[in-house]
Amino acid sequence: MVGGPERLASLVGQAAILVGLLQLMGSHDLSAAKVHYDLALRSAREANDWDLASYALGSLAFHAVHARRPADAGTIVEAASRLAERHGSPRTRAWAAALASELHARAGREVASRRSLEIARAALDGTREDPSWKGVGWFDEARLVSYDGASLLLLGKYEAAEELLRLSLKQLDPLRLKHRSTTSADLAMVLALRGEVEESCVRTGDALTFASAISHRESVDRVRGVHFRLMRWRAHPAVRQLTERLDARSL
Repeated sequence: MVGGPERLASLVGQAAILVGLLQLMGSHDLSAAKVHYDLALRSAREANDWDLASYALGSLAFHAVHARRPADAGTIVEAASRLAERHGSPRTRAWAAALASELHARAGREVASRRSLEIARAALDGTREDPSWKGVGWFDEARLVSYDGASLLLLGKYEAAEELLRLSLKQLDPLRLKHRSTTSADLAMVLALRGEVEESCVRTGDALTFASAISHRESVDRVRGVHFRLMRWRAHPAVRQLTERLDARSL
């Protein structure tokens, strides 16, 4: 992009993406988030910024997941992936494919999920020559490994999921609190499903600490989901301690 109007439209779209994300993950205001994601998509089209358009479509797909419209989510993420594949930078292609892998896994489509992850890995190799990125935060190998682990968790492949989620936590920069919270919560869920109560509680506590540090409501909700799974061991000291911590947060 070289023109002033196009650059301005792209900046407006990037700002709208960020605001939409804060509304979706913070206040859970789905209506407000969609307004901003739609604005981001329109701005991306005005700017001919196809990386931003792909990211906006991916964000709308994730919005549809939160709105409990899985069929719409699948359709939108496929559009995001196709657009990124035709016109996007390598990192955008990798992110869109990774997001598609998660949505396929949510629907139980294992083969499609693994295929999307293969596409994501191949695209990520190209970021050495073209590191550009229009999304929020950062997408790299550590995040791709986390997506892989999360997809395996959704598919019920707990042992393989645990291995990858542990690897992702080792790779993630300590300052990436949101991603560390998400990955810690996913690992905690795997451990809970495997009956590893004490470490599950430790990892859940880590996820809550990271989420609290950035006031990230969606991550806290993810923690509560793990806690609900752990309630079958409600008499366990570690579970009681985690319950007390969550109860104190609600006061």
